[in-house]
Amino acid sequence: MEDLQYSTIVPLDYFQEAFLPPLLQIDLDALKASLTKDGVLNQVGRWTHFPKNPAADPQREEPAFELLEAIFNDVIRLAQPLVGRDPTLEFRRNPTVSTSSTRTNTSRPDAYMLLVNKKSVADPTKSPSAASVDPRVPWDDIAVSFEYKKQNGHHDRDYNNVKIIWSLHQVMRRDPCRRATSGVTIEDTQTRFWFTCRSATIVSEAFNLIEDTTPLIHFFCALAFAEDHEQGWDPTCRRVWDELFGIQYDIEFRDTDEKTPVYRTTRVLSDFGAEALRGRGTRVFEAYLTGGKEEGREDRTHRVAIKDAWRESDRLREDQILRNILQDVEETKGPEKAKIARKYFLTVRHAEDVQIDGMTDHTLDLLFHGHAIPPDCSYIKLKSEKELSHTIPTSTRGTPVGAEEVRHKIHFRIVFEEVCIPVSRLNTLAAMFKTLYDAAQALKFMHDAGWVHRDVSVGNVLHLNGEGKLADLEYARKKDTGHEVCTGTVDFMACEVEVQEYLFSDWDEPPTTFDMVMAPSQADTQNPTFHFNPLHDLESLLWIAVWILFYHTDKDNPEYSPRQRAIFNKLFPGTITSQTRASVLRSKLDITALPQRFQPVCRAVEGMRKELVRAHHYAQKNFASIDLTPLATLQEYYFDILRAAYLVRPNEVHLSPPSAPNKRRATQESGELDDTPSKRSKAKQ
Repeated sequence: MEDLQYSTIVPLDYFQEAFLPPLLQIDLDALKASLTKDGVLNQVGRWTHFPKNPAADPQREEPAFELLEAIFNDVIRLAQPLVGRDPTLEFRRNPTVSTSSTRTNTSRPDAYMLLVNKKSVADPTKSPSAASVDPRVPWDDIAVSFEYKKQNGHHDRDYNNVKIIWSLHQVMRRDPCRRATSGVTIEDTQTRFWFTCRSATIVSEAFNLIEDTTPLIHFFCALAFAEDHEQGWDPTCRRVWDELFGIQYDIEFRDTDEKTPVYRTTRVLSDFGAEALRGRGTRVFEAYLTGGKEEGREDRTHRVAIKDAWRESDRLREDQILRNILQDVEETKGPEKAKIARKYFLTVRHAEDVQIDGMTDHTLDLLFHGHAIPPDCSYIKLKSEKELSHTIPTSTRGTPVGAEEVRHKIHFRIVFEEVCIPVSRLNTLAAMFKTLYDAAQALKFMHDAGWVHRDVSVGNVLHLNGEGKLADLEYARKKDTGHEVCTGTVDFMACEVEVQEYLFSDWDEPPTTFDMVMAPSQADTQNPTFHFNPLHDLESLLWIAVWILFYHTDKDNPEYSPRQRAIFNKLFPGTITSQTRASVLRSKLDITALPQRFQPVCRAVEGMRKELVRAHHYAQKNFASIDLTPLATLQEYYFDILRAAYLVRPNEVHLSPPSAPNKRRATQESGELDDTPSKRSKAKQ
């Protein structure tokens, strides 16, 4: 809720046109006439199932709204002859739903529209009798979630909003087969439709459920007879049961010879990027080729990594960016250097934009079907559960929440030859710092070729067979090009990137290392326009090293001291901490808070901190421009320190995560941040 902050309210007719599948052969007026003749609607057009408004019904919430199922069944029964085919969705109430003020991970919507032909997969190892008594409906089959309250006050609307966002969130974060999902909230008679995908969450203006019956008829018919891709599913990703690996996914790729390579996943390598409703939805799977172009050559022992994500529509795909980087390395350094550089990056086997129904899977089509969002839309201010006791109006005008603020995304997949381990999952200092050393080498090749990475974090510094690789190049770009925005993973973002301004021109520690490198002019003291530069990538690498030391404990002496825990929580809270971290960057690391065998390495990292700040300071001496003359010296210093760090004997110590209450790993997904403080706490897409 804090990440979304607002949901744009669009006119009801616009919602129907832009977000719902077409009605096919259904004439709504003719259908309403049939409903009236059948007694489902009375002569004044009101549902006969609702003789009174829910708020006036003395029964509890569930019985008061149970006739929604009968309304759905009657509408679909009379619409089916017009369409000429069976419905793909059915309506189901949840008779065990809790009406308490909190919801847990085991909660379900009050009601739902779910697939007739299920996409969920049963575990054949479980007895049929056990499955038959389980009343729960898998999220994998839910197309539309319903939440309702008998009353229509601010608290009821806010609470319904929390519940529907939770349900939409559950669908999108749990299911790799989902591109979008829908919802309905009802407070007494006031009803709204919801729609979410990886770019936005949209809600319709409210209508009276009982007196204005046409919108609900339209909604039921549009979705109940739609194809599954129109209901939000991805037909190129199919859930299957694998006898060795349990529930997995078959992922289809197109090919130039019109054959379809199919990869079957074996495990999830990373899916924290799918946690946010609005974002890149990044998932990474281990998989093997099972059919299609190389059908008959199935080899479960040869594993690849498949990255499934949504990139901003104005960006190149990662494989294209990597190709451009290596071409620039070859042009600036020569073919031999380019060959060396390749080993520090992943090898692309296959890459493509996902195609759905013959079109590129693009949120512009999911959201607007080519229609521009109406001007001057209002919005709902979303509140988290802790705020629900406040009776603040939830609809306001004047804030520009238009189409220009929606960052549209394109669904893509890349198959990498290598299946790597993130640096965060290694268990020795030696392995971790060797991986950081190789990542620094990759950054040097990028920087020397005129590129910056802009998202160096523990999730994309990878390890394979004793060597490090740098991944996630979606936000990499040529230095000093493009519009500057706050980009990166919050726990590892450079302090200046967080605030989008230069911070070290006034640093007063006497410089040493770069005295002979440059003699900056003091003539111009005006702060220049901020741009991401290579020093910020190296600062992110520094924060990874600090995270490694302050997150872990010595496995042979696993005590996690209160001081070490406090420093870790201060430096890596998962939110914007520029002032806190900038003060640490300007002063020094508290080496004595760490386990004894970590301290020699931390002294080396402290040296990296000092030299990085000096480089920042000298680069900003002349504010007419940022002079990166110190970069080459700093790069070599990093190499020396990281090499010494992974070669020093104490690095043989094995690590373990802390046993303290805060076991949070740094898992925020990177991306461009909005300018508002609460939005900027969430980095990824």
